[in-house]
Amino acid sequence: LGPLMMAGVVMVFGAGLSFVGFILGIIGLFMKNTKKLFAILGTILNGLPIVLVLFLMIIGLTMQASM
Repeated sequence: LGPLMMAGVVMVFGAGLSFVGFILGIIGLFMKNTKKLFAILGTILNGLPIVLVLFLMIIGLTMQASM
């Protein structure tokens, strides 16, 4: 595999792990009789990259549409 393809595979793998961590954080928030500190931290830390990627995609689409 070329270096660019490998970088793409790593980015997709990281996005998948972030999505799984976000879902597990949400599941942890709804569990009863447990401390929710790590569930809150996991949801926030795994949700930030998802929000950032969506924000960058919106910026890219609007810049492309304005050309």
